[in-house]
Amino acid sequence: MILCLLGMTATGKTTIGSAIARLLKCQFIDLDERIERKVDMSVRSFYAKCGRQEFQKKECDVLKDVMVQRKECDDATCCVISVGGGLIENQGAIEFLSCMCTGEVQNFRLFFLDVPSKILWNRLLKKAKNQNTFPAFLKHKLIASEASSVSNSSKKIEICRLYRTRFLALYRRRMLLFRNLQGNICISKIKCKGKNVKQIAKLVINKL
Repeated sequence: MILCLLGMTATGKTTIGSAIARLLKCQFIDLDERIERKVDMSVRSFYAKCGRQEFQKKECDVLKDVMVQRKECDDATCCVISVGGGLIENQGAIEFLSCMCTGEVQNFRLFFLDVPSKILWNRLLKKAKNQNTFPAFLKHKLIASEASSVSNSSKKIEICRLYRTRFLALYRRRMLLFRNLQGNICISKIKCKGKNVKQIAKLVINKL
């Protein structure tokens, strides 16, 4: 059994995936961590340095590597895999997962963790304040140029507003992609609002 978790950035895929793996007493794999080992730098740094296209190519390659390793593994226990928030926009990776769903890998299940945009934005904003920067996937030249035109006293507020607008547009696009996927691949939606990590983990397990 291979469980794969998708969802927007900040849905808690790594935390929930780890909890599922503990309950099932099996291996947990964070795809972003595997990418970082491969490129010898953080996912954020690699994305910022090499751009979206190169990152998606590497993301797809590492996903395939992980799946091949699992197929060749003699261990009969299950495995939980958490993928990056942007993978749903990675056409090559989604096509590969579609192949997994059609029977290339037995007992393969795909789950989408559904968290409302307001909760996700508040989590991203809190993280941005702690790290003094927003994620690379939200950055855009237009934001920098517009933010440079406002006064110093309101600059931070204006930058935050522009990032929020960009995030909401991204959220709507990815949710639309998810809805389009539902009719084509074996993906189950898990509603996470109002539930703690253990409750969400058990919801996933109950759907196996």
